[in-house]
Amino acid sequence: AIVDEHKIENVESEKKGIVVSLKNFGDEMYNAVNILAPFGFEFEKPQFIFQDATLVSFRNFGKEKNHLEIIISNGKKDIKAIQFFKTTDSYKGKLVIGEPISILGFIEESWFLRKRELRNRNVDIV
Repeated sequence: AIVDEHKIENVESEKKGIVVSLKNFGDEMYNAVNILAPFGFEFEKPQFIFQDATLVSFRNFGKEKNHLEIIISNGKKDIKAIQFFKTTDSYKGKLVIGEPISILGFIEESWFLRKRELRNRNVDIV
């Protein structure tokens, strides 16, 4: 099953996500989510909480270095998580390489530079 026990948790204020294992991140999960499309104001894209992750690396990117890229891993699979208009300074104390990390976000398909990539669009670090 993609969703672990169909468990939904509150995360910081009113943010919510479905707890899933990083091992389930991939094409099967992406396709399962997109069956529910289209998403919009009254039917938001599902957000997921990945808790079984370790922070591998992080960096600011973009012309003005005002976006954040995080690489997380469960030891078998590395996943890129990006967040626009946030930087490493936005998460002082929460970004420690080698330490456990939980992130809230949604799965998306990117075709940047004509290269397909599944990634997590980060909403928050929890």
